[in-house]
Amino acid sequence: MRIESEIGPHLQQQARKKLKKGLPIIIITYGFLLFTGVDYSPFYMNFGRLTAVIFFVAGIAFMYGLMQFFIPYKYFKMGLNGERQVIANISDKLGNEHSLFNDVMLKDGKAGGNIDHIVVGPRGIFVIETKNFQGHQSVYGDSWKGLIQSPSVQAKNNAKRVYFLINSQNILGRPLPLVNAIVALPNGKSKLEIKKPPEMCEIIEIKDKEDRSLYNSIMSHEDIVFLPEEIWRIVEFLKDYMLIKTRNIA
Repeated sequence: MRIESEIGPHLQQQARKKLKKGLPIIIITYGFLLFTGVDYSPFYMNFGRLTAVIFFVAGIAFMYGLMQFFIPYKYFKMGLNGERQVIANISDKLGNEHSLFNDVMLKDGKAGGNIDHIVVGPRGIFVIETKNFQGHQSVYGDSWKGLIQSPSVQAKNNAKRVYFLINSQNILGRPLPLVNAIVALPNGKSKLEIKKPPEMCEIIEIKDKEDRSLYNSIMSHEDIVFLPEEIWRIVEFLKDYMLIKTRNIA
């Protein structure tokens, strides 16, 4: 399999940004509460009637740093690790007739974040939204319990963006087949309950690096919809016109 673009610095930069903002708040407020609130501490301070108010405000600041910065940092890192797991899982299973784009930023002038992965091969184009969930997750159609933003809706919206962009350029001289949407869950310890599968989007659980579920999903599309020259045209279009090129990260 050809890797056309690596994971860019977006997720890592976001994680570091959140940590740099949140960690000082957590350290300062925790230190203040610990050292000034213990009567045998050399830094102990008696604020009199204002003690309750001051410690309440400090506690709120501590929770703010924890909830707004440290916890989002954890989720950014989880997302980064999840994307790496998907790449490791699929990159050595599909042949060189397939191309893989990672961390894709579309220059289509529309609001929307990055696309985690795009696979281009003889059986079509596959847009993959990776979610590194922990614990139990329940799905009913496009409703994911406890989530405001539906991963399956994200995947389908990104698939539509890719579809309309390539079609608008008419690079194949014919209409593009529908772009396939997939939600990949690479955390082997998560527990998924699909009460009703979403329409036009497949949910794939990846247990470990050797798991062939994602590979089997792509290969289950038996019809060959792109010739080698058409795959080359699509890949070159993505590389040269649609993507803000990303840098590899350690």
